[in-house]
Amino acid sequence: MQSVPVQAFCVRESSYIWRVEPVISCERGKYHPAAFEPTEAILEPMARVLDCLAGLESSNNPLAYNPRDSDGFPAWGLLQFKDFTFKEKCVDEFGLPNDIWDGQIQRACAARLIAHKEEWRWPPIKNCLNGKHL
Repeated sequence: MQSVPVQAFCVRESSYIWRVEPVISCERGKYHPAAFEPTEAILEPMARVLDCLAGLESSNNPLAYNPRDSDGFPAWGLLQFKDFTFKEKCVDEFGLPNDIWDGQIQRACAARLIAHKEEWRWPPIKNCLNGKHL
């Protein structure tokens, strides 16, 4: 995948999987209204960032379980979601299926959270955004 310099991203829905794609403009009706200006670092294609993050968080294991993450709470799955974050954000706010073990659902939710400038939820993401692990 070739990196394209862009000024904005749009979040597009395909089934329950959300992809963040670089675009020149967001066509009304085709894209979710959540167009956003990314933080300076989020200019790599989202799929590559999520692949990198999954490698750092779980060694790409959708069944990974950490009984005590750095904040003291357990974390589950490919992107090491906390159960309360997954329920509040992924299920309740974004309307995704309630299956914390599904890696595609975790990727879809993470893409939305990153699009909404919540990349702080994954401290290792800085290593993905600065190109160290891409």
